[in-house]
Amino acid sequence: MSLVNQACLHGTWTTVQSCADFNPVLVKFAELKEKKAASPLVTLMTRTPIHLLIAACFLTLDFFCGPFVQFPIAFVIPVALAGWFSRPANAYAFAIVQPLIRLSFSFFWETPWTITSSIINCLIRIGVLMFIAYLVIRTSRQTRQLAKEINLLEGILPICCVCKKIRDEHQNWEPIETYISQRSEANFSHGFCPECAHRHFGDIFDETGRPLRQTRAEQSPKNRDESSGDEEGG
Repeated sequence: MSLVNQACLHGTWTTVQSCADFNPVLVKFAELKEKKAASPLVTLMTRTPIHLLIAACFLTLDFFCGPFVQFPIAFVIPVALAGWFSRPANAYAFAIVQPLIRLSFSFFWETPWTITSSIINCLIRIGVLMFIAYLVIRTSRQTRQLAKEINLLEGILPICCVCKKIRDEHQNWEPIETYISQRSEANFSHGFCPECAHRHFGDIFDETGRPLRQTRAEQSPKNRDESSGDEEGG
């Protein structure tokens, strides 16, 4: 190996080692980032009493504002929060109970429409809110399932520039296939590309990765004569 190649190899290895020294720091940073990801507001929104409080506030405002100020659109918020963060039963319960409570307000309000119209509107609201709850619950389940299936590899991976092994958090060197397979859902199937096939098995494969026996058979005089005869006959 020439001095230039040795210097390049030494410089590359030094760079890799310098990057590898930051691996514990990156791990700690990733852990802190995950802890900070759940903000207090998001944590607060996951609690069922908060959903009840929000629904109670909207119903109270709806009652005191009267029948002509339409607050039922806000009923979607408790339903969506319960469907995403809580149990599906809570979301469906909010979708049913809120319109029924608003229907009971009709007995205290003086409205120009009949009680039949109020009942029909209540049933429509229940149907719409139930459908929204179903969509939110379904999306929440799919998102959680997807989060379980996906495992991202982030940060700087300390890899050997010679054998391509990766150093893990326990300072052990593992093959790159083992490292990635243990930290993701990816699996590896081994083979070789045409270039490597010709480089390491030149007596079997040609430059394109095809077996030499097949290539020689196609290039034999007999095959060439048959192919030319076919062309002339055509």
